[in-house]
Amino acid sequence: MFDIIGTDSFLKYLLFLYKKGCYYMNNSKIKSSIKILLWAVFALYLYNLINIQLMRGYTVSEVFETLRSLNLTNFEVYAKHSISIIPLKTIYEYVTNSSKNGYWYVLNNIGGKILIFMPLTFILPFLFKKLRDCRRILLLSFCISLFFQIMALILRTGLFATDNIILNVLGGFFGYLCFHAFLMYTEKIL
Repeated sequence: MFDIIGTDSFLKYLLFLYKKGCYYMNNSKIKSSIKILLWAVFALYLYNLINIQLMRGYTVSEVFETLRSLNLTNFEVYAKHSISIIPLKTIYEYVTNSSKNGYWYVLNNIGGKILIFMPLTFILPFLFKKLRDCRRILLLSFCISLFFQIMALILRTGLFATDNIILNVLGGFFGYLCFHAFLMYTEKIL
C-alpha cells in the first residue's frame, strides 16, 4: 500500500527499532542509540526540508548574491507579485486549472505541501515529550511554515502563500496523527 520508494520497508524497520527499544528500555545504551538514530533521521529530514522549501535548486552563493543585491525598491516590486494572502486562492487555481496543468501537477503541489511536514511532526514527539500535545505541534508547524514562507520571499526563491502555510499545518496534523497511530499500534503488539 505504502510502497513508494521503500516507504513500507522503512516503516517496518522503524517499527522494529521501536519495538526493540521498548523491549530493552532498561538498557540506557540502547535507549540512547535509538535517540541518536532519531536525531540522525531528523537532521537528514531538516536538510532536505530546507533544500526543498528554501533553496529550490539555487546554490548558496546564488542566494547570498540575491541578498547582497537586494534593495527596497526591487523587493517591493518582487513582493507585490509574489505574495498570495487570500486563503485557498492558490489551491482553487490549482484545482480549476488541473485539466490544463495535469492532475499530477495538482497532486504534487497540494499533496507535496502536506506530505513534506508529516515527518517533522512524526519524529519530533519522539525527541521531545513536550511536543506530544496537538496544540503545540500545530503551533510549531505554523511557525516553521511561516518562517519558510517569509525566508523564501526574502531570498527570492519562492512565493509567500497562505495556502502553503495551511497545507503545511495540515501535513503537520497528519504527521501527529501518524505518531499517535504508531504508538497505539506498538502498544497493541508489545
